[in-house]
Amino acid sequence: IAHTNIDSFALEYENPLKISTILFAVNKIAENYGDSVLRMKAILNIVGRDKPLVIQGVQGAIYPLSELDAWPKNDDKKSKIVFIVRETVLEQIKMLFNDCMTHPETEADYYKRMVENIDNA
Repeated sequence: IAHTNIDSFALEYENPLKISTILFAVNKIAENYGDSVLRMKAILNIVGRDKPLVIQGVQGAIYPLSELDAWPKNDDKKSKIVFIVRETVLEQIKMLFNDCMTHPETEADYYKRMVENIDNA
């Protein structure tokens, strides 16, 4: 990347993902770091779906999901997600995304946990 304050990272997931988990993670990133996510694009292998889903976003705006007609030729059907972000928040975005993917929860559970942590601060 030509700009010194911009960086990128990519993630791959071997197993099919739950749509609720990936949407939760993407929405948390958009909510917390929207302006710092210059571009996000993913091709996803979703549980229960034969065709890949595509998610795209720019600076906090998540576009409607779309479905491809088929997996690209020679593709291994892994879910692949690429983020282009401001360098200053790259590690925070990685950590939040990973946390959301490894500890999926509902929106209500997320906010409940936040409120409970107020008393512990």
